[in-house]
Formats: sequence, structure tokens, C-alpha cells
Amino acid sequence: MNKLVLTSLAMAAVVGSFNAQATLTSIRNCEVTPAAIQITSIQKQSAGSTPILLPSGTAVPSDCLGVYNDKTVYPSGVYSFGSGANSNLGWKDTSFLNSTSLFGPYGAFVDQSDLQDLKDEGVFVDPGWIFVGKLDLDTGKYESGTVKRAGYDSYTFEKGIIDITGVTSGTWTYTPPKYNPQTLMDILGANKFFDQAAVIFKGGNDYAIYNFSLKDLLLDPVVGTDDENYMFSGTWDMSKVLKTPNGKNPAGLSHVSLWLRDPSFVTQVQVPEPATVAILGLGLLGLRLRRKH
Repeated sequence: MNKLVLTSLAMAAVVGSFNAQATLTSIRNCEVTPAAIQITSIQKQSAGSTPILLPSGTAVPSDCLGVYNDKTVYPSGVYSFGSGANSNLGWKDTSFLNSTSLFGPYGAFVDQSDLQDLKDEGVFVDPGWIFVGKLDLDTGKYESGTVKRAGYDSYTFEKGIIDITGVTSGTWTYTPPKYNPQTLMDILGANKFFDQAAVIFKGGNDYAIYNFSLKDLLLDPVVGTDDENYMFSGTWDMSKVLKTPNGKNPAGLSHVSLWLRDPSFVTQVQVPEPATVAILGLGLLGLRLRRKH
């Protein structure tokens, strides 16, 4: 039985530790509302597949981290990305969302129970966030994330995984590889795709970070390399979230970035048919992030 993989969008990286004094202070609440960002349809990538349409407000973010305006971290720090032998692997303090100085003791959107031993050293300290891609709406340029691990071939995510239209509101699509790439699975030491997705919207000097959890959406990650991934599409509206420097008018979206969380190895289990998932999704409005154990 195919499993659904969720991922909707988040942001670029800094390889290397952040200074312990670095902190992020929210200037406004980001508000998890149907208008901010939501999933409206899920669809397999096979030719002729029918989209599963979700009612408005049923597939909203699990959480958000507020609106930030911190030039010491963003954009120069967030978008610098290292090219070392071990990079973009979700290790503690090795990139933006994994920073424990910026996002508390466990990184962004994770609790202590979510931490993983991604270095295979017997220490569960790693948040697991991996940079996938960034779309610059001003230039149309797309930057793909690359995962590198010593002893393995590197893997670069396909261009165009994120696509978005609009200035202060519009639509978005997430199109992952049709099947989980074996090279990526080998590097991560996993048998499944990601269990959480974080998306960062940037407009003016502001940026807001949102999180989607497969568990909150009653979806399991796709397991192995023969299970077909799903495409997701939805709407977004940052007109009440991102502001111009005067703090009054909405700022046009300049770019959006996607991060995915590397989950631990799991045994494949059966999940509901897509139609059943859509029905279950009706009760999701207002759910907050529940962590995987």
C-alpha cells in the first residue's frame, strides 16, 4: 500500500555552529491560520491520477515560529551553505534550523524526544533538518540543497521541488522525486522520506517559519524506494504576516525556502487509502504539533 509523504516548504542553511549569544526575537506572531498557508490537494504523480481535494482549513500548519527581522542571522547567515565532506545532514548546530542557540536546546520544531543519533555515535542530539531548496521570486533563480557524507556519493535535490505564484498571496506546489532516491536513502541511513517539513517565507526584512507534521495530517512517510511519493498543492497569504519596514503595509514575497526533517528508520506499515485520509483530514483544523517518539 502506498504511503503519503508530506512536505510543504522552508529555508536555507548555515553550516557551522552559531554563536551562543545569537538569539531570535519575534517581532510579531506568525498565526497559524487557513489563510497563511494550507494544503488544498494531494495527488500521486502517476499519469491520470486524480487529486484528492481537501476542504479549506483542514490541512494547516502544525506550528509556526513567529515573524523575525534579524539581519545578523538573515539573510547572510541563513543562505551561506558549506561544502564540506559532511554537510546538510541535519546534525546539531550545523545549519539554520538545527541551531540550538537560535531555536532553543533542541533546534526548530522538535522536542528532546525527537532528537536523533544521525552521526551513529550513540548520542541523541541531532534535530535532523535538511535544506532542500530555495526559490527566489525576484530573479526566478532556484537553488538546490546538496547532501554530502564522507564515503558516499553526494545527492543534490531536483530543481523545481518548490513552485509558488503570487506577490502577497497565491498558490504553491511541492513536487518531490516520484520515488525516494536510493542515493539519498544510503546517505541518510534511512528507509523513508521526511516526516516534517518547514517552510520559510521572506518579504521585505521579515521572515516567518511554518511547520507541517505528517503525523498531524494523519499521513506516514513513504517507505523505501518503490513507494510512490505524492505531490501537494495549496494556497498562501502573507498579507497579514510579512510587513514593509513601516510595519503597516504587506511586503511582497521575495523568496521561499524548504527544509525537510530526516526521520529515523522504521518498519513499513499499512496506512489508510487516500480517500480515507482526506475524510480524516476534516478534523485537523486547530491541531498543534505532536511529536514523533
